[in-house]
Order: sequence, then structure tokens, then C-alpha cells
Amino acid sequence: MIPRLAHIFRFSLVLLLGASGAVGQETDEPQEGGLTGTGIMGILNHERAIEIEGVSVVLPANLSVTSPLGPVTVDQLQAGDMIALQLGGTLQTPDVVAARQVIQLLGPVTQVTDETLTVMGTQVHNLTQLSRSDIGDWVAVSGYWRADGVVATRIEIVQPRQRAHIQGTYDALSTGLGRIGGTTIRSQSEPAVDQGDVVRVTGRFGGNTIVADSVEVGHFAQDVRTVLAQGYLSAPAPSGYYTVLGTGISSLMSRPEMINQQRLVTACGLDGDLVTDQTSILGVSVLCR
Repeated sequence: MIPRLAHIFRFSLVLLLGASGAVGQETDEPQEGGLTGTGIMGILNHERAIEIEGVSVVLPANLSVTSPLGPVTVDQLQAGDMIALQLGGTLQTPDVVAARQVIQLLGPVTQVTDETLTVMGTQVHNLTQLSRSDIGDWVAVSGYWRADGVVATRIEIVQPRQRAHIQGTYDALSTGLGRIGGTTIRSQSEPAVDQGDVVRVTGRFGGNTIVADSVEVGHFAQDVRTVLAQGYLSAPAPSGYYTVLGTGISSLMSRPEMINQQRLVTACGLDGDLVTDQTSILGVSVLCR
């Protein structure tokens, strides 16, 4: 059982999404409330569904998915791929508004050991039963960010390309200079990024650095206020500030020494802040109440 950061569910919900939206759901509470402005991000299983705690979302067969690899269809996705879904409608008639394949790393392998790959300066872990790669191979890595790199759920060898890609929690170092994992990000101007934001960076790669052509904030193309996701916790700052890496969700902890960076957790965020039992339910999606 993956631990929760907060008691975020008071019911069990199943969303079965057909070509034009969901065709049914089951809850222990009255079916009310809207899903507009709600996002969910998780790993596909073999049924091409995302399952997080009591929530299961099956991808519609005709869904078009945006990807750093180019537009893809549901049939092209594989178990282990990470997908961010923007939901709309209500519990009675939910719908998938938009879908994006979340690829943490897209670039060349620069180092290989028995236990890890290094891609653009960032280590990739959990290679058991995943595609083996050689130095120089270009790979698309899906998985969860952790303090020591990416815990991979799928590694796909792809054709080399002109631009590399990275997506994760941005750590600003100085004007025009930042870091995601072990990869340095250089840009001509300072990105409009807040502390804890997730960014999608595309650009030219050299060494452990991407020179950014494009820096976009967030997993979703449109405004999403509430996000349900899973991830590993960052190391806490002296103030107690920490993030759920790769999700855009952050919070403060009065006892930062209690943070366990090695456990995958479930979290729900409202406008980037972790939803807890003390959060007002006003504005919080029914998925997180």
C-alpha cells in the first residue's frame, strides 16, 4: 500500500471513460460535484488505465495524446508509460479533456552500469526487466523522480533527434540557470517559474546540460487547479519546505526530519499546495475530498 500524505479520499471512485467520456462510476457518497479543473497523473497498467488509491481511469480508445515524441494514440502507449489527464464534466458524466504523455528524460545515454543508466547527467534506476541500453542510445524514460534521479517504469529506445527533453521539478540556481535532477538547464532569460513548479524543457544537449529552446510550466495544457498524483518527496529545506518531486505539489512540514525520501506517496494538490485534513474543501475537486 502506497502511503498517503493526507486523508484525501472519503469514498472510492471508478471512472470508466468511453469514446465520448465516462459511462459509469461507483461511489460511497452522493454523486455530486464537478471535475472541471481536475487533473490526474499516473502510470498506465496493462489495461491502459491509471489507478491511484480508489480512482481508476480507463483511457478512451480514440483519445489523442500529446507527447514529446509527437502525437500518439492510445494503442501506441504501453504499460509503464506515465500519463497526465485533464478531466472535465461531473461524477455523473466525466470526460477526458486532454492527455499528455509524461516523459521525464528524452536524450542520449552517457553512462551504463549494472544498476543504472545516466541520461544527460541524471541517473536512471530500476532497470530490472526494462529495456537495456548502451552508451549513445537515445532513450525515452518514464517513471518517478526521486532525489537520486528517476525510478524508471519504462525505458524506450528511440531514434536520435536534434532536441532533447526533460520534465521535472525545477530548481533555480541563478538567472537563466537551473537544474532538474542531475541535468543543468540554461536559457537566455529567466523562466517564469515559481518554487516547486514542474517544467517541460526542450533544447540542444551537450554534456550534462540542455540549452533550452522552450520552457513550459506544468503538465497540463490548460488551467488545472486540483491534481492527484504519486511521487517521492524531496529533501526538505531548513524552513521545512518540500515538494512531491515531479508533480508540482509542495508543502511545509514542522518536523522535516520525518520526511522519508525513499517511499512512494500519494498526494493531492490544490493550486500547487498539498491538500490535507485542514484544507478548506472550497475549490477542491471531489476526487480529493
